[in-house]
Amino acid sequence: MNVQKKVAVFAWALLWLSGSVQAQSDALQALDPGTMDTLKLSWRKGQAEGDRLVLSLDAGVAKVERCDAACQPLGSALTLTSGQKEQLLSGLRSARLTSLRSGPDAELTADRALWLSIPGRVPLAISLSRSDWPVSADGSGVASVLDDLMRQIVQKSSARPLVDVPRSIEDLAKVTVQLTVSTSKHPGGLLRIDHGTLSITPEEGSLARQPRPKSMTRILTMEEQTQLVSALQSLDFDRLESSIPVRARPAIGDEDGRVVTLHLLPSAPLQVAKIKLAQTRGKLGKVKLQPVTEDRQPRGLRRYMADFVRSPAEPALRLLAGWLLLHPPQPDRTTEPNK
Repeated sequence: MNVQKKVAVFAWALLWLSGSVQAQSDALQALDPGTMDTLKLSWRKGQAEGDRLVLSLDAGVAKVERCDAACQPLGSALTLTSGQKEQLLSGLRSARLTSLRSGPDAELTADRALWLSIPGRVPLAISLSRSDWPVSADGSGVASVLDDLMRQIVQKSSARPLVDVPRSIEDLAKVTVQLTVSTSKHPGGLLRIDHGTLSITPEEGSLARQPRPKSMTRILTMEEQTQLVSALQSLDFDRLESSIPVRARPAIGDEDGRVVTLHLLPSAPLQVAKIKLAQTRGKLGKVKLQPVTEDRQPRGLRRYMADFVRSPAEPALRLLAGWLLLHPPQPDRTTEPNK
């Protein structure tokens, strides 16, 4: 064992030997919601001598490192939400940490280790095997909470990034915009914009239009593309997810009843898009295309149209619906839920 590891083992053993129950109790009594912005915490998963993950929490920001001979950051730092903070505090309070004891060799043999520091208090250090950490009646516990927080950061580090909302015409070329509108008594259909090409497939509701519009494909002008980029800026998907009501059926007074699904998808390379368009128009036979490996995830939103038009996404919806030859209802501003 090298000198650095011997020092670490000695320090942990010293804390175990000298840290009294009273000192640990003082630390636990200080665990109130306000302490999350001041406490420091380290959680090790894996044995100290082997490949291990280390979660560090400081001022409400969590980071993960993978360590062996040296430590390397894994993923991005995560700022804990108020719910995550409360879940962690609850786990720490319910763990009965003052009753837990690390054996003299636990720092080397245990596969979980907690180090907790609160300003003005004696740091608390505990090393135990995963099965020895307390579990609450619902099957959770501080070990589960910390393991899960670590897992979230690790998974996020390997997840593909979401498609970004285009902020320029150059960005628009990398994204496929797709709008699907269901029918009721009103018409609906499918709209798709890919590499500046607009394709629409209208569908009739119970009250069919005369004459019925036909499917068509055309190239958007630069002015229309600029207009589209501007309208898409209203698509803050995270905000829209929480601000537009999720309903199992239309709201009372919703006479429209149509459902809108809006997607931003990774756009295929231009050559692939041209081949698919030519095949659609019957100008090219079947061509075997190589699969495209995409490093971005699509993102989308599905809501009733009456709710959509009362949201910040109204500019994008009205522009796309207009190109699809549809007429969204006028929003009732007196009952707008998202002001």
